[in-house]
Amino acid sequence: KTIDALASLLGHQDMRVRQKAQFELVRRGPDGAAALLAAVEPDRSRLARIHGLWGIGQVIRAGNDLAEEILPFLADDDAETRAQTAKLLGDVRFAPAGEALVSLLRDDHSRPRFFAAEALGRIGCEPAVEAIAQMLIDNDDRDAYLRHGGAIALARIGLAEPLIAYAEHDSRALRIASVVALRRMENPSVAAFLSDDDELIVTEAARAINDDRSIPAALPDLARTLEVERFTREPLLRRAINANLRVGGEEAAHRLVAYATRADAPEAMRVEALEVLGVWPQPSILDRVDGRHRGPIQNDPALARNAVASEMEYLLTTEPSPAVRAVAIEVAARLAVREAAPTLMALLRESASPTVRAAALNALHRMESDHLADAVALAMADDDSDVRRAALDLAPSLDAGGPELADLLVQVIEDDSSVPEKQTALSALGRLSHERALSHLEALLADMIESSVPPEIHLDLIEAAEATDHPPLLEAIADYRAAQPPGDVVAEYSETLYGGHIASGRRIFRTHPGASCIRCHAIHGRGGDAGPDLTDIGQRSTRQEILQALLDPNARITPGYGIVMLELDDGERVIGTLREETETHFKMDLAGEIRAIERAEVAERADAPSSMPSVKPVLTRREIRDLLAYLASLD
Repeated sequence: KTIDALASLLGHQDMRVRQKAQFELVRRGPDGAAALLAAVEPDRSRLARIHGLWGIGQVIRAGNDLAEEILPFLADDDAETRAQTAKLLGDVRFAPAGEALVSLLRDDHSRPRFFAAEALGRIGCEPAVEAIAQMLIDNDDRDAYLRHGGAIALARIGLAEPLIAYAEHDSRALRIASVVALRRMENPSVAAFLSDDDELIVTEAARAINDDRSIPAALPDLARTLEVERFTREPLLRRAINANLRVGGEEAAHRLVAYATRADAPEAMRVEALEVLGVWPQPSILDRVDGRHRGPIQNDPALARNAVASEMEYLLTTEPSPAVRAVAIEVAARLAVREAAPTLMALLRESASPTVRAAALNALHRMESDHLADAVALAMADDDSDVRRAALDLAPSLDAGGPELADLLVQVIEDDSSVPEKQTALSALGRLSHERALSHLEALLADMIESSVPPEIHLDLIEAAEATDHPPLLEAIADYRAAQPPGDVVAEYSETLYGGHIASGRRIFRTHPGASCIRCHAIHGRGGDAGPDLTDIGQRSTRQEILQALLDPNARITPGYGIVMLELDDGERVIGTLREETETHFKMDLAGEIRAIERAEVAERADAPSSMPSVKPVLTRREIRDLLAYLASLD
């Protein structure tokens, strides 16, 4: 086609045609460039003008200096032409356009203002800072594009001094944009905004300092914000607490303890401050807030120990929150604050909170207290099952007990204790190595084979026996397995049918990286839709059916999610998605067409493999039991 013909196609109604014409004109060299420039004139259609500008941009990038020629279009009567011209001049970094672009920041339309700000940032126009700031003030956060474009432009220009000065400006919008710009510049002066009256701006400054690659030089300033009593936003407080951990030192340790004792502070954040002290000597290499790799941090454990000891009496005896007190107990144990042992024994005897009593027992064990045997005996008689379970779990670690302890554990297993207590007692029994414990396990296995042991503890009994590595016990388990019907996957995993922990199963469903259940299945609207919705799976299916679906997904395909091939008596093959299956017919979805086929007409059926993998390779039997318990609870 001729140049003129191609130029006429720049305004074609089909964008594919316009774009082909634009690219061809670019390839035609100087004559094509002249046609593209002519297409931008006001007498042409808007589409032709835009494609003309885009084509000129290609020509400029190829090394031809035409930027000066399009500069007048920044003052064009058409707003979109002004916007596209500003964008192009910014993309090609045409610095002489700075003054004209600054004028465009006051345009009546938002798109020219946005692209002008973006272009000024790209060319690094330092004189434009005040004009961009005024645009942000005028916008007052109403248009998110203008707010973002202005902040990015300020960051690209890179002048920190005016941004720091804006910390005292009346405009909230300008202060937020300044924080975002300084964050992108990784400038420590962003700490100036930590004293802002607006807590949202302080929070944004905290994000700038802590998150992503962070700004280490400003961490001490962020750490000190934990002393400001007016702050209540969790995102800010978490970062302030984390900054104290990263900064380290005696002052930071005492600051964390002081915050943990503040009754007016949010309970969750006081707990977080104490947990940070618990990992103080060697925290994770991953950031506690955003998970970014920070590398190893080594803090002096004595600093945290001394800081915690200075307030230990208050935290253990006066603190009204059981959650805070329980974490304080755990921290005392982790940091080996041994002077707290008498207080921990008193809490085990007298505290009204089972959580605190269980924490006190575990702390005494971690400290290797001389009174641990007395503490375990006291906890064994506790009214709360969780405290008794904690004692049962610790019992095998005591030197004393021997055969008598084995008898006590069996008594727990055989009496009317709760299922979790029986499970814990079996775990403890499996860690005892003397003859009495092995004899008890042999008897319990024999009872299980005779079906006189509750199914909720079958898996725990098998695991306890396996933990002993005692040949007769291992042989008994092998005989039990061999007695199951061959090929029956439900029978093979029958010990997982009952006794699972619903909360643990919920965590597995939502977060287990290998199972990834939530990626394909939804519960109450949360999750994927590649597989069936499981919101009421416990009502629709038995435990055996759920277990079979987990272990052998191909055994039964849920209608609507399986591809089925039916060969009919007359030789016809029907392949589609099985929508419904009854005793009399199949309802098939054949690429959007629903067809009902009588079962009597079907000579052969073949199901495509399920897209769901078996959980056997990725979950342990205990995890399968927990997941099954959770799914069965959904009704």
